[in-house]
Amino acid sequence: MKLFNQSLIILLFFYITFISALQLSGQTIYDEKRVVFSTDQRISLNAILRDASYSRFTPSNIDIDSTDIIIQKNFPLTYNEKKVNSFENYFRQYYGLVINGRKLIFLNGYCFKPEGFLENKSGFKGGGNCFFIMLVDITNKKIDSLYFNAPK
Repeated sequence: MKLFNQSLIILLFFYITFISALQLSGQTIYDEKRVVFSTDQRISLNAILRDASYSRFTPSNIDIDSTDIIIQKNFPLTYNEKKVNSFENYFRQYYGLVINGRKLIFLNGYCFKPEGFLENKSGFKGGGNCFFIMLVDITNKKIDSLYFNAPK
């Protein structure tokens, strides 16, 4: 019984350490390519929400999975003749917004993992279909807005 208790304590220690490693200041890492930022993480919403009044929420696992399902149902993504064929290959940052009572996810998508990805300090000019931003309305289950960067 003593050996069982020691094993349980060691297992719990590693589990807690693992979960703690996934939680960084202001964000949660869901896997190698998806990071979710909490309400206390500063965000720049570019031109997509220039005049909108909004509040923030921290997306749950269900919110993130719902967002990904909504996006995948609209594949391939196309905007001004630019196309994203494989959503799963993109590194993604998720932010929760509430606008006019609707829950939306603001998402940055990168075709590579940019420096500062986990700290919300990434961004670049140009990139074409290598970088996109979108708003996904998880209340009404639709893509609200999609923008690709200009070509390099």
